[in-house]
Amino acid sequence: HLFDERYVCAVSGANTRFTKGMSLRAFAESLHAVAESTGMAHDRVIDIELAKHGVVRRPGLRVPEFVTLPFLIQNSELVLTMPSMLADRLAPIVGLRVLDPPIAFPPFPVRVFWHERVHRDEGHRWLRDVLVRLFLPLGKRRAVSS
Repeated sequence: HLFDERYVCAVSGANTRFTKGMSLRAFAESLHAVAESTGMAHDRVIDIELAKHGVVRRPGLRVPEFVTLPFLIQNSELVLTMPSMLADRLAPIVGLRVLDPPIAFPPFPVRVFWHERVHRDEGHRWLRDVLVRLFLPLGKRRAVSS
């Protein structure tokens, strides 16, 4: 376990619908940019939580990953729900505003996984330790190679 991440919403800096924050009604009425990654549960988790509030996202754009979406929505009215660390890095580059979502989505863990056959491989151990040094908060660092 490296860290817990949270979801935020990102919109174009030109989108005037959310100048005072993100209301559930405006969120529900908007078209959304959605990342549908194979094997990733983001899309499902977001939609399950929204359903608890009677909201169904209306996708206006679907792509297989989050990384491209900020670039694709920069001049649109689309709303993007995405991991906060990625939003914080990319939003300033493309002129997006990052907002708290209208509901509290559960945080999700970011973990490192590897196959047993590479557990003792020196190169793999090195890579795992680099990931730990990069992502674990100070004071909570621990080796994941053993």
